[in-house]
Amino acid sequence: MRTAITSTLVLGALAGNLYLSASAQEVQRDVAIVSEDVGSQIPAFSYQEGPESKLLFRGTALVPRGEGTGEVEFEDGRARIEVDLEKFPDPWKLGPYTTYVLWALTLEGRASNLGTLPVSRGYAELETSAPLSQFALIVTAEPHFAVTAPSKAVVTLNLADRVKGQQSTVRTLLERADYATLKPQSIDPKGKVPLDLYQARYAIAIAQAVGAEELAPQAYARASGLLQSAEKAQASKKYAERKDSAADRA
Repeated sequence: MRTAITSTLVLGALAGNLYLSASAQEVQRDVAIVSEDVGSQIPAFSYQEGPESKLLFRGTALVPRGEGTGEVEFEDGRARIEVDLEKFPDPWKLGPYTTYVLWALTLEGRASNLGTLPVSRGYAELETSAPLSQFALIVTAEPHFAVTAPSKAVVTLNLADRVKGQQSTVRTLLERADYATLKPQSIDPKGKVPLDLYQARYAIAIAQAVGAEELAPQAYARASGLLQSAEKAQASKKYAERKDSAADRA
């Protein structure tokens, strides 16, 4: 789909100096808690080489019914990670978000984006990996997939089930994004508008909010142009459908 491809390019443009400049002003640093709904102590585990560990995931106050399981296997310097969640609402029901993101947190509070968890009928799953042996796992709701710092919308966190390793604690985050001023979009329940187009709109809105037109005018202009192309492609597709439908009835 041309719309989807163009929207992804918008995020690509913002992932460079434009988005980094925007993040420098949008992100809170050295926060003492993971979120307003989660305590300041998140379990982290030092995984042993070889044996597979089992995790549980508990929903926060944002998603109290949410739950899940996870597996971690550390071998050859990388941790293989599998996460399965259930009873989770669509992320846009929680605010200006389009997707869930899985994060690995080091003991120092550095967060790594491990990938997105698309939700279907309340279920979400992800298989990924990280070059870490000691970390905690959390899931947040995010406005788009390319975020570099977790939002305040923490929806679930890991707990020990059968872990082969030592437990420790993550008490702070080095960076956390706050989207309190980001206006939520109305998501089309029929799915006629691709999610990555909503993500591109959010990315531009975030950039605008921090003055990206002045911070990185060339990158901002390119991203804005790509978004306009995506919007035109989406509108053109809808028009063609209406035109074809009218022709069929003639």
